[in-house]
Amino acid sequence: MNFSDYLKAKVLCVLLVILLHLCGTAQGTVDSLLDLSLEYWSRDTDKAYVLAEKAYDISSKAKDRRSMGKARVAKASAKLMQGEYLTAKNLLALNLMDSLSLDGKTLGLTHSFMGYALLNDNFVKANRAFLWAIPHFQKEGDSVNMAIVYNGLGMIQSKLKRETEAQDYYRQSLRYNTDALGYKNLCVYISTQMNMAELYANRSEAESSFVNAVALASKNGLDFFIPTIYQRLGHYYVQNKAYGKAIVYLEKALSETQRMKLGGEEPLLFRDMGTAFFLDGRYGKAVESYYKALPLARMEVRDTLYKRLSMAYYRMNDIENGERYLRRFLEHTDSIRQLHRDEAVTEMIEKYESDRKDLEIKLLQQENQHALFNNRRQKRQLLLAILLASFLTIMVVTVWVFYKREREQNELLYTKNQALVLAGKRRPPSVKAPTGADINKDLVSRIEKGMDGQLFLDKGLTLAKLAHLLGTNTTYLSSTINGHYQSRFSDFINGHRTNYVLSRLETDAEFREYTIDHIADISGFNSSSAFYKAFKKQTGLTPSYYIRRKLREKTNSHS
Repeated sequence: MNFSDYLKAKVLCVLLVILLHLCGTAQGTVDSLLDLSLEYWSRDTDKAYVLAEKAYDISSKAKDRRSMGKARVAKASAKLMQGEYLTAKNLLALNLMDSLSLDGKTLGLTHSFMGYALLNDNFVKANRAFLWAIPHFQKEGDSVNMAIVYNGLGMIQSKLKRETEAQDYYRQSLRYNTDALGYKNLCVYISTQMNMAELYANRSEAESSFVNAVALASKNGLDFFIPTIYQRLGHYYVQNKAYGKAIVYLEKALSETQRMKLGGEEPLLFRDMGTAFFLDGRYGKAVESYYKALPLARMEVRDTLYKRLSMAYYRMNDIENGERYLRRFLEHTDSIRQLHRDEAVTEMIEKYESDRKDLEIKLLQQENQHALFNNRRQKRQLLLAILLASFLTIMVVTVWVFYKREREQNELLYTKNQALVLAGKRRPPSVKAPTGADINKDLVSRIEKGMDGQLFLDKGLTLAKLAHLLGTNTTYLSSTINGHYQSRFSDFINGHRTNYVLSRLETDAEFREYTIDHIADISGFNSSSAFYKAFKKQTGLTPSYYIRRKLREKTNSHS
């Protein structure tokens, strides 16, 4: 897409965004942009990418991470169509890092597209990505994307030459496309049909499948598929040494490409036709096709054309042209470039040996350059040291500020807890039962007396044991604690144990000298870790901090 087309796409995006903002919400804008991106997906991938990128920008400003994930998938889809697999993988990797923010379908699409992005790079990772996508699409009931996943799994098996497994996956893909009503369904259906056809041993079945794919694409407005179908059918017949049929279908592919003005594919089709003519022994026709491919061919394709032109001329006993194109081919290879570099080095050495004065001058220049390089390196090292020192200073200040704030916060918590203990308010309050709740006041009174009698100090106290001591059953006791105190049994008991510790710490100097393990043990806790957890939950401070602060306070008061 040239700059003019790109500018038009940008203007279209801006106008669309303005219109949608006037008519609806930001979410509606994003969804509309992504729907429009999908419409351009097969016709103009550049425009599809621009629309998806605009949707991503809006989602990012709104801090809508779920919509950002959808937009990344749309951008990656466009890049896959353009063959930019690395860019697609990077976009999809960002989605996987933020997978908790994605809905099931978006996460499934992320895994599915990652499978296609890795298809030519790592079969194991690609296969794993496709398999991870399946549960998400199954849960969503998404038959279209299930078909896409199984088509990808079939392609992996096909590349590994496992024809039986590949056919099984392709058939599963087609089963999910039985309705074949939607645009995306048809794209997957045609792609799968072509993949299956390439595996057929029977030529008539392969040709029939390809021809049916052409008819289906033509009927449903998917003309962009037709040149590819004919080209792949031509490749199939080349592999099966039916060169005459291969040429027929490659000519059809060329005709359709020219009709749809897909100029970028013409050099490849002329090259493939030349190869078919060459293998069929029609070397003159091969040369003619290769010549037609040369003017528009990319550099890597041109290397191949030079080589094949040389081979064709040699087969025609035209040694002069054969050698001419062989030389052109060699000029494009790394070996010739390496040879030229070696010759340049040899000439340089000979020149230095014949002229010592020039060599001394050059060596002096090199020494000066080396000294200059050292000076620059020292400056860089000094700058790096300054930056490192600045960074360490910032880190120290940051840690000190953090520590100071934490200490101030702990002091506030300590003061608050101490005030509550002294005021006698550390006891869990009797919360009024919700309206309509049936709370037995007598049972509540018995619970209060039991807590006043320090039943909670019993390490073996359970709901059942307390119910027995209070003359009730576990269900009723649990319901009363939950309803009246708005607390679970374990939190209720641990709260009383924590209050007991706080009270003893406040009034008993000897108690403050005990170890944490001993305090936990005599307070009814089964372990010091359970004590730590309950104490921190209720006070916001650790027991060790609280005790140290209490001891310091008493020491200061004595001094």
